[in-house]
Amino acid sequence: MQQQFASVVSSTYDASHKTSVDKVFLMIPSPLAALMKLSVTVNGILVPLKNVENAIARFCKPALFHNKNETTYDLSKSGSTFLLRYKRRNIALFTRHQLGNEQSLFKPEQSTITFTDIDGTVIGIGPIAASRVLMKHTEHSNLEDVVFLDYGNEHNKRNLRGLFLDIDSMSTLSTVNQDLIKVIFAIGYPTAYGMIDIKCDDDGIVTCVSMQSNKVKLYLSIDEPMTFDPENRIPMVQNERANQETIAPDGMSGAPVFFVWLDNSSNAHLGFAGIITHARDRRYMIYDGEILRQILDSSIKDSR
Repeated sequence: MQQQFASVVSSTYDASHKTSVDKVFLMIPSPLAALMKLSVTVNGILVPLKNVENAIARFCKPALFHNKNETTYDLSKSGSTFLLRYKRRNIALFTRHQLGNEQSLFKPEQSTITFTDIDGTVIGIGPIAASRVLMKHTEHSNLEDVVFLDYGNEHNKRNLRGLFLDIDSMSTLSTVNQDLIKVIFAIGYPTAYGMIDIKCDDDGIVTCVSMQSNKVKLYLSIDEPMTFDPENRIPMVQNERANQETIAPDGMSGAPVFFVWLDNSSNAHLGFAGIITHARDRRYMIYDGEILRQILDSSIKDSR
């Protein structure tokens, strides 16, 4: 990503200015140069590694669903979701099983993302399209456990592109030597970390229910497959070196997993590992980000 940034800068000058540009870069103080090397690009902005997790947390949201014609229980939460931008598409990504079962089933069009408008009003908007994944071979059937929801670029003249994290240039785990990976982390909204405030009138009738979801950063490491792991997943465990408590994983489905890696020149890069689909104890199953991109590429190709 930083190579792209460099090529953009140099492309704005012609050959007659090349020498002066080189001098500018040579004059960068060494502490600043080191800071640039240990920064990653988040939607076109260089972010120091110490701030990267907080910088991308705004793209990791609780998966919310709008209950139509319901005033008391306006929104319901079911796990986590990742707001990404890929090849000019704005997408909310989560697992299919977060929609529920036959007894309690959400429809994709009920999905809602919220943002604060210019006047401070919190607005919820729904998707403009939903994509369902179907696999040709039964051995890949559990790869159907994913939902892609498309959102528009604008809402009431408000540009929405900044609500989604651009992953076009991000590496995936299969394209990076594991020895170069420095940290892997997920950001999600476990059910146990949320709070519900219920207000009743004098007769004990519920008049208002407000919900607060709190995010958790979970540090992970890649593990070897075990007997009861689902197929077509990357197994990970909570990183022991992070010394984090074991959390109840309910609500982590749909949570995106990222990693930071260093290239041979010690430049830092942000990668997309995938999303969490299942978990037990301190063990998490990751839907591979490379497969997710392939599915998105296939859907873009089919739509042409």
